[in-house]
Amino acid sequence: MASPRPGSTPSEQTPATNAAATIPPTIIARLPSEASPTLPEINQPASIVIPPHTVNGYTAAIESYYVDISHIIFQVCITGGDISFGDEKFLIMSPDLYDENGNMMNTSGGWGPAIDPALYQFEFVPVTLIKGDRISGQFTFEVVNPTDFNLILAQFSFDFDIPIYPDVRFYPKQVITASGLEMLLDSVTVTPTFTQVYLCLPPPSFAPWAIGNQTVLQMGEQEASLEYSTELFSSATGSYGGTQSEPYWIPPTKNGSCFKLGFQIGSNNATSLTLTIPDLEKLESDVLLTNQLSTNYPGLSEKQAYHKYLEEHGNTYKGPWIFTGELRS
Repeated sequence: MASPRPGSTPSEQTPATNAAATIPPTIIARLPSEASPTLPEINQPASIVIPPHTVNGYTAAIESYYVDISHIIFQVCITGGDISFGDEKFLIMSPDLYDENGNMMNTSGGWGPAIDPALYQFEFVPVTLIKGDRISGQFTFEVVNPTDFNLILAQFSFDFDIPIYPDVRFYPKQVITASGLEMLLDSVTVTPTFTQVYLCLPPPSFAPWAIGNQTVLQMGEQEASLEYSTELFSSATGSYGGTQSEPYWIPPTKNGSCFKLGFQIGSNNATSLTLTIPDLEKLESDVLLTNQLSTNYPGLSEKQAYHKYLEEHGNTYKGPWIFTGELRS
């Protein structure tokens, strides 16, 4: 889902969430300005604030981040220069990662709109699993003129030194049927700050479908809305995005599609969860490349407007699918 990364094989660009084709993402330790609720007993690692940068009138701010042994993900808000998401006046290019010694890291990955279309999500999948408990380096990308890639409007470079989150995996293997569609909750990984859920289902049709962005996860007293969604496996296309990015997961089925969902809550001692998926969404990436959402749905966030647009155009498949149970390894 990206342009070529340093030392990696070129791949096609694809968006980073369920707003179009999907990037294998994961995200993200929310920064203090949008801190997620935490239980008192959780030993929550301190969030690292990465200062925003302004270059030539454009401002880029890292709103959130996430790192585990096989993913490095940043969600970025870009403003200035009369920018709105999908604005044809600019294009994101050349996202790269460098290690603490200034060497390009050998990764694959991609970028595109996040679950919140106001943000860009950048994901890097290292060729070699990351070791240790922290990672330091530099994250860079360019804003360019879409009609002339040689015309660079702004170059951004962020130094980072952030924790790598260890996780514990659980295997609920729970099946819920709603509206005639059976969904499998295959596995769950939990870190002190973030939770990832692995689901499989037969899509309602051959069209591209994703988990609805109104999905909510509850763990103990914490509750969080969907941070990202990635299609890891599809029998229809033969794609298996988990080959590199998911070293400890294999598709539990030969048919249908499997997704990874990320939520901004975690625990050192997770015991139960409730996952509520109100609907599935048929992907309509074209609408995200225009200003139609903000024009037609004033007062709504871009995430809310996108879901409203899908509902009004019959591009949702209603559930709900509600998974409730204990977490056991």
